[in-house]
Formats: sequence, structure tokens, C-alpha cells
Amino acid sequence: PDNIDNDDDNDGVSDTDEATNGTDPLNADTDGDGENDGAEGTTDTDSDGIIDAVESSTTDTDNDGVSDELDAENNNPNNDTDGDGIGNATEVTAGTDPLNPNDAGTDTDGDGIPDNIDNDDDNDGVNDEDDAFQYDPNESVDTDSDGTGNNADTDDDNDGYTDQDEVDAGTDPLDGTDTPADNDGDGVSDVNDNDDDNDGVNDEDDAFPNDPNESVDTDNDGTGNNADTDDDNDGYTDEDEIDNGTDPLDENDTPADNDGDGVSDVNDNDDDNDGVNDEDDAFPNDDSETTDTDGDGTGNNADTDDDGDGYSDEDEVDAGTDPLDGTDTPADNDGDGISDVNDDDDDNDGISDDDEDAIGTDPNNSDSDGDGVDDGTEIGNDPSNPTDSDGDGIPDVNDPNNDTDQDGLSNYLESLIGSEPESRDSDGDDYRDNEEIGVVLSGNDVDNDGIDDALDASELGMPDENGDGVADFAIIDVDGDGEPNLTDTDSDNDGINDIDETLADGDSDGIPDLVDPLNVLGGGDSDGDFIPDALECCHDTDLNGQPDYMQDDSDNDRIDDIFEAGISGTDTDLDGYDDIYDADINDDGVVDNGPDANADGINDDWLPIDSDGDGLPDYRDTDSDNDGVTDEVESGYGAYPNQDSDGDGIPDRIDVVSEPGLAGGGDSDADGITDADECPTGYPYCADTDGDGTPDYMDNVDESIDQAPGNPDTDGDGLTDEEEADLGTDPNNADTDNDGISDGDEVTAGSDPKNADSDGDGISDGKENTDSNSNGVVDTQEGYLKTSTGTGSMHFLWLALAGLLIRRRHLAAVIAAMIVLPSSVMAAETERLYFSGALEYSRFAPVTEGGGIQITDRHDWGYGVGVGYDVLDELAIEFNYAQKGELVAATAGDDVNIDYSAMTLNARWFPGFWYGNRRYDDDWPEKFNWFLSGGMSHLLTDGSALENSENSVNITYGAGVTYGLTSKLQLRGSVDRVSGDVLTFGLSLVWYPFAPENRGKYQAPVVVEEAVAPVYVPVDIVVPRAKPTVSIVPVPPVAEVCQVERSRADVLFGYDSYRLQDQFFDSLDFAAKDFFKCPNMTITLIGFTDSRGSQRYNERLALRRSDSVAQYLMERGVPSNRIVKISRGIDDSRGLEESEKRRVELYFGDHSEKD
Repeated sequence: PDNIDNDDDNDGVSDTDEATNGTDPLNADTDGDGENDGAEGTTDTDSDGIIDAVESSTTDTDNDGVSDELDAENNNPNNDTDGDGIGNATEVTAGTDPLNPNDAGTDTDGDGIPDNIDNDDDNDGVNDEDDAFQYDPNESVDTDSDGTGNNADTDDDNDGYTDQDEVDAGTDPLDGTDTPADNDGDGVSDVNDNDDDNDGVNDEDDAFPNDPNESVDTDNDGTGNNADTDDDNDGYTDEDEIDNGTDPLDENDTPADNDGDGVSDVNDNDDDNDGVNDEDDAFPNDDSETTDTDGDGTGNNADTDDDGDGYSDEDEVDAGTDPLDGTDTPADNDGDGISDVNDDDDDNDGISDDDEDAIGTDPNNSDSDGDGVDDGTEIGNDPSNPTDSDGDGIPDVNDPNNDTDQDGLSNYLESLIGSEPESRDSDGDDYRDNEEIGVVLSGNDVDNDGIDDALDASELGMPDENGDGVADFAIIDVDGDGEPNLTDTDSDNDGINDIDETLADGDSDGIPDLVDPLNVLGGGDSDGDFIPDALECCHDTDLNGQPDYMQDDSDNDRIDDIFEAGISGTDTDLDGYDDIYDADINDDGVVDNGPDANADGINDDWLPIDSDGDGLPDYRDTDSDNDGVTDEVESGYGAYPNQDSDGDGIPDRIDVVSEPGLAGGGDSDADGITDADECPTGYPYCADTDGDGTPDYMDNVDESIDQAPGNPDTDGDGLTDEEEADLGTDPNNADTDNDGISDGDEVTAGSDPKNADSDGDGISDGKENTDSNSNGVVDTQEGYLKTSTGTGSMHFLWLALAGLLIRRRHLAAVIAAMIVLPSSVMAAETERLYFSGALEYSRFAPVTEGGGIQITDRHDWGYGVGVGYDVLDELAIEFNYAQKGELVAATAGDDVNIDYSAMTLNARWFPGFWYGNRRYDDDWPEKFNWFLSGGMSHLLTDGSALENSENSVNITYGAGVTYGLTSKLQLRGSVDRVSGDVLTFGLSLVWYPFAPENRGKYQAPVVVEEAVAPVYVPVDIVVPRAKPTVSIVPVPPVAEVCQVERSRADVLFGYDSYRLQDQFFDSLDFAAKDFFKCPNMTITLIGFTDSRGSQRYNERLALRRSDSVAQYLMERGVPSNRIVKISRGIDDSRGLEESEKRRVELYFGDHSEKD
């Protein structure tokens, strides 16, 4: 019975369990699915919490095609039992198995609806029937049916223009018949086309953007240059301008076009448009001329003498000759270029033919009387009243006694002897013609033959070989060369022109010192007329026995020389020389009114006034203007030559005291006796009681005295007592003026025995005869040379040098400096020690004082040796000894030589801030450096012109340049002002015996390997602006020693330098050590520079920097074949300072491709 049966329905499951499971214990198949409960057990196939025995496998509650037993959601038809993403009901509709995940069908858009039942397979919102791409959610339309959807298609309507191009152009991108404007048909609309006509020129630069044949219109005339024959619209075709070399595109650059017809001269057959082709036109650029008969450069239209024969065309027409034929000339007696037909003065003597006919001279002969002076000169300004210079009633033109140049020789006489009748000094030797003949003229001509009786051969009965009427003896010819002295510029034929021959004297003024009142440089001015003695010596123009240099009116025309010579009367420096010719007006030692080549203090170019240009200055010319009237007459004396204003019987012209109203005519010699009393018979018969040649009225010692009885020369001075009485000397004192020279010797020499300083030059007569240096030349003739003298000491210079060396802490060099210059220097500094040898050329310019000296050679060669030390890279100190050479000067005695030598201590500064002038940054071969120098020189001079040796301390300064021959040897050129009178040009060889072979690189200390395991230390260089420093950041050792390719070190350099700086030695030493951990490794060095200078220069500099690093590494043992050197040149990075760009980057490994 059931009450004891634990399985009432006999389904294999106890009633108790069935109660627990929820099945019916009385029904073996609770869910009625044909499978008893025991078989289904407690399985829950669909995991919905209800076991299969309860859920029927034949019941489908939600009609989704899946039985309740298998359907986890029996009331949800969209449940996805097989997990394939599609609900059960949908799968049933689509015909797929809702229980088979592999049978889900295609669902393109993954919306859970298989495509076969989905109206929009790609879920793009367009039904498949309207979608040209039903499986592509990105496309639905293909306007041009090209297989590419409109979204991806850049040309939807396939009309050749992109959609964007059509949108920009305003056409329909979906309409293939609606296309944008495209001038060149290149498929880009004009709107977006930069070159609408596709001529290679952008529209913005194209004057004709739609014309492929044109792009430029230079003259903006609307016609492009290609079609325009005149691109710049300057009126000349382009071809014409090209032919002329002008720019056809520049309207301001036009070809030459003489006639302005728009055709350049190059292409114009008639440049001046005068109707004559250029090839036939003598003046192709002058429209007023075409012919030039005489080829003188002036056309016939403008030329007054077409045939160039010297006669005007009009003149030739008047004379009946051909004006176009140079060989057909008119008659012209005087050859003045005016035919006789039109010439009023046929002989060109200044007198018209009509006047000559009237006065009886020959109108065809300019010198009718043949006296060497033309008629015009002899007749004067008024032909109707011919000049009669001597007032003898015979016009000069017919007067044989006429003397045009007033040299005492008549024109006629001068014509006979060959001198110039219109020049007082025919041979220009500064001596008048009458001074160079052998007689003194008498002034008489008994036979009226025009020859003075003193040289008239017929009157004297003397020989006259040439038959000129002049006695042969009177015409002196010293050298017998057939040329008389008065016309011979070198009378004695000694090779020295007469004008240059003077007596020897100390100041070279031609006056012997003993009688020279002023024995000074340049000669002085003895008579105070402001004309230097050198010019006045040694003429006696007025023949009064007194030389010109001792009288202030040389020609005795009653006009003082100072007025006639053109002197200013101003002497700024009170040196006795008028400013008008003083070469050194302010006496500062510098010629400021030159030239003064002979250093005599007088302007070489100055000459006294010569109004008539006859070669004789006015102060020696009695007729300065050569007008036939003497200066004396024109000055007021000549009209009354015997005027005696004071009534003493002596004419004013020679009277020392001539003021009217003086009793007895004054007292000229101040002896208490009036002039009238001392010249009672009147001039020229004034008494000369003592017969000394000086009339009593001018002589304060008139009487003779008796000699001492038995002793005609009491004091034994060579003068009788009577002579001494006449002279006014003391007959009892052999040396009246106590100047060391006896009275007799002074009279013989011409000096004043009563004046200890006869010439008033401040030097006694006795001292002027002294030869203090025993060289055979008296001191006054020798003169004096003043070199750069001075006093001082050079000790302070040595202390200055010591100060510089101490700042460098070169103690050894300081000690060495104390013993003149380094004889030994610390071993570490010996490379800066150098020696020099020089060839020198010097110019000497000492001051000359005193008379009689002239520098003849102020240049000489010399030599120098020196030792120096480079205290700093930019500063060197050098001691030098030099023989400068000698100066040569001429004195009245002989040549004298002055030897110059100098010891010099100089500092030479090489400005390092100047581009490329840092000496120690680079190796020296082929390198130029320049310097400035300054210091002190100890100048020594010695010579016969100096009484004692002279020495002085002077400031010296100069400049120069060096050129490297090797790392140890330099060539140096310099110019130095050693003293005020020495300028030296030097060429030196400078030798650094201890310098390294590579001067431009410092040698770093040798690396000593430490007994520790090698550790690579990458280096990071931090470079502040003031001074670069190195920050070393250690990292732990890596397991693999060779793995260092990523390491890098930067080595920085100075401006324009490739010299290694010592602060980078450590980092390079570490790099060398690391290399030996992996010796097959490559080291890459990449050089950079800053942006200054050219690219080419910087590329070379960068490579040199890489070379410097490579050299250092090779010195540490790194093989050269393991080093790659690269030059990058300028680093244009914007984030780096300029100092950071001057570097070499070091990498381990081949980084040759690294930027």
C-alpha cells in the first residue's frame, strides 16, 4: 500500500525525494513529456532553477520554439537560449536553430536580426532596397556608379573635379554636367588653381593668369613681355637694348641715343641725325659738324682755321689763299699767324707798320739797329715820342749807347760779345754781366762806336781776333771752352755751376766766419734788411766796396732792400728770419712753411721779388719794373740826384745825416765836427786826412800819428803804431779786444780788432778759431747736432716687468728680470721664452744748430738681437739691443758720422678680442697676428759732430705683424719710433727653442691607470655663461662592460679656437679608459661651431676641433683607425647659448649618421 510504499509511482524516486524535488510522487512522469521522473532526476538543463522532471520537453509556454525544459525564460520569446546573439523567436522566424549557437545566420549590422529578415542589413538608416551598399554602414549612395560610395568618393559625379573643388566653385558635386570653370583644363577649378593658365607662374605673380603665353608686363601697358617688343616702354626695342647691353626691363637704363630718335647709336646709321651717315661723318654725334679738314678735333663750321695752317679762314680768303689747303699759306713776315695783308705790325715788334714808317724804322725788321733789343722795347709806349733813356737826344732804337738791362753794357756792346741785352745776368749765375768781364768800364766812347774805351780794341790797340771791335782780353774765358764767363754757367768747367760755388764757411752763406756777423744756421741777416746773407752774398750791386749783405740798400737806389724784396717785416719766433721765408715760423722744430730740404731754416722755394722777371731781384735792380726809368728817379731822388737837404755839400743820396735844419749838416761820425766843416769842398772832394779810404766826415779818427821812436810796432802785433792809431786800436796792447787773436791777425783775417765778437754772433773771434774736438775743423765751421738727449732711469721699467710677472706667479721669471731678462725660467714655462734677430732700416732726424752743418745721409741699415718672454697669451716682454747705423752730415771741414745704438725694453700686446688674433689658440704655421708695442729705449749716440757721447731715455712705441713659419719660428715685421729722431723699420726672425711641435694645443698630463675595475662614467657638461664647468654623474657598473654605446661627452671650446681647455682633460681621460674596456669599439667625434663667420670657415674650424680631441685621445693610446671625425659646422639650434654651440660631441659607437 502507498502508506508503506516509499515510491508510490514507482518512478525510481522516493516519495520523500519527490516531495523535495517538487515532482508528483503519484505520477511517474510529472511533466508528461514521456520521460519518467526517475530518468530525468534532478537535472536542470536550462539552469532556470526548475528541474527537467517538472518542466516538460514538449511544452513551449512562450512559443519561441524552445521547450520549457530547455528555455530558461519560458515567458520570454526573445530569450537567446544558444547564446548566439539572436533571440529564440527571431531564429525560429529566420529559420535557424535557436538551440545551436553555430546556426545563427548572417547579421551584418549585429543588431540581432539576421540579414534575411533585416530590412537594413548595415543599420545605416537606409533600407536595403534603397541602399547602394546594403552591407556598408558608411555608404549608401554611389552617384557616378563607379563602385565607390559618395562618402569615400572625392568626385561623386565623376566629372573630373573633386567634390570640395565643386563646392568651392559653387557647382553641384552630384551632377556630372555641372562643372566649374577651369581655364587650363588641368582638373583643378580656377577657384582653387594657383596657376590658372598652367604656365608655371602662380596667379598672384602672373600679370596674365589666364594666358599661358604671358606672365609679365613690365611696363603695364596691357601687352605681355613675350609679345611686347619694348618691355620697359622706354622707347627702345628689347632687341635694341640687348645689342647695347642695357636692361630691356629697366626704363631708367636706356641705350645711348645721341639724336633721341628712338634708335640707339649702336643700331643708328646717323647718330646725330644730320643727314650724313656716321661712317662719313667726322663728328657722328654732333649735328652741327660733319667735316674736319685739319683733323684737329674741331669741325670746319666752328674751326676758324679749317686747314690748320695757322691762318684763319677769313685771313686766307682776304689774302687769296685756300682755307682748306694747309700748304697754301699767305705771306706772314713775322710768322705770328696773321697774314701781312691783315697784320698791322708785320715784324711784331710792338710798333705798327704805319708808326715805323713815320719814325724811320724798318716795319719788316723787329730790331732795326741790330743791337739785340727789339724796336718796340727801345721806342717805348708812345711811338710818336720814342724813348730816350739816357737823354742824349737819340731815341733808344737808334742809340748805340742804350743799355736796356742797365748792367753797364750797352745793348750794342752786348750784341757784339754775345750776352743778353735785356738780362743783367745772361748766364743766370747770380753775377751781373759787367761783373764778369775783365775790365771796369770807363764810361767814355771817344770814337762813338758804341764800345766803351776800356775794351775798345781800336782805341787800346789790343788784339781782336773775331773782329767784333772788343779787345779779346776784356772778355774773360777762364776754362777756354770758347764760352765767355758772362754767358758760361760753369766758368771754370769744374762740373759745379757758378751759382753753386761759394767760399767755405760755417753756415754755408758764402761769408767767411771771421767776417760774418751772423754765423748761424741758414746764414742769418747781417744788415738787418730781412734778406738772408746767403742770398745777398757776395755781390756788391752798387760797386761801393761794401757787400750787399752789409748794407740795407744794395743797389743804392735810395729804397731799402726790405721794401724791394717783398719782406713782411714780421718775425714771430724772433730768430732773425722773416716769416715770409722762415721754414719754421713758430720755432717748434717742425717745418711749417716749407719745403726746407737742406735744413737751413729757409723756405727753399722763396725768392725776393723780381718785378720785371729779368732774373735780378728788385733790391739789386736799379730799374725794377724795366720801364726805362730808374727806381731812384721813381722814388723821388732821381729827379734831383744832387739834392742836399741839410746844405753840407754832401748829396742826400750818400749823406748819412741829411735832415734839413741841422747846423753844419749834422755830424755823421759823431766826432764833434760838423759834416760841412769836414767836407768844405763838397762831395765828391771830401777830405780823407788819414788816407784810409773813409772821408773825414764819416771817420772819427782822421789824423795820422807818429810812430814811437825806434819801435814802429810797440806791441809786436804786426801793425805799426801809426796803423793802430788809424784803426783806433791800442798800440801798446797786441790784442786790443782781448779775444785771443792779435790785432794784426784780425786785420789780416778781416775781423775787427776792436771788437771781441766781430760778427756779433755771440761767439768771440778767438773761440771761433778753436777746434775743441781736434778734428781739424774749427767749431764755428763744424756746427752742432742735437740728438734725442735726456736724463732718466730704466729701473722703474724693470719693476713694472716684475709686477706683470708676479701677477702670473712666474717667480723664476721675476728673479730673471732682476738681472736684465730671463736667463733661466721654470721648466714649465720655457716654451714661452724666445730669441730674436733683426735686420733694421732707420731714419735719423736730429735737430741741427749752429752754422756750417748739413745732413747728407739720414738713412742707414742696422741690426738687432733680443730675448723675450710671453708673459700672457696676449702679452710679451722683450729686451733688445740694436746697432741702428750712422747718420752722415757735411760741415765746412769734412763729413762727420754719428753712430746710433739703442737698448730697448718693449711690451708687445696682441689684442685677443680681435677676430682671429689669439696667438695660442691655433698652431702657428701660416698664421698672421698683429700687435702694438710700447716701452722705453736707452739711446746712445756718438760721433765727431758731438763734443761728448750723448745718451738718453725715451718713450718708444710702434706696431707690427707676425707670420708663423713653423711651431717654433716666426717672421716679424715692425715699425718703431725709438726716439724723437729715430724711426726704425725692422724684419725679425723670432725663435722659440723650447716650444712644442704643435704650438696651438696644450699638452695634457699623461693618464695613469688606477688599479681598480674600470667603470664608465658618462659626462654631462653644464656650461654657465661665465665659465664652463663639468658635472660628473657616476652610475653603477653595468654587467656588460662593452655596453657603452649610449654614453656621450661634450667638450667645449673658446671663441674661434680649437685649443683644448684643461677643464675637459678629465672627461677625455675617462673616455680613453672606457675605450680599452672594449677596444674594438668606435669613438665618434662630431664638431660644431657657433653662427659667426662663413659656413666654409666654420666647417674647417669644427673639423679642427674634432682633430684636437682625436689627437688627445691618440696620445692616450686610442688608435686613429678607431676614431671617426665629423664636421657639422654651424649649430643653428635655438635653445643653446653661443658658448654651448662651440663644442665636440663624443659618442661610443659609430654615430656618423647622428644629427
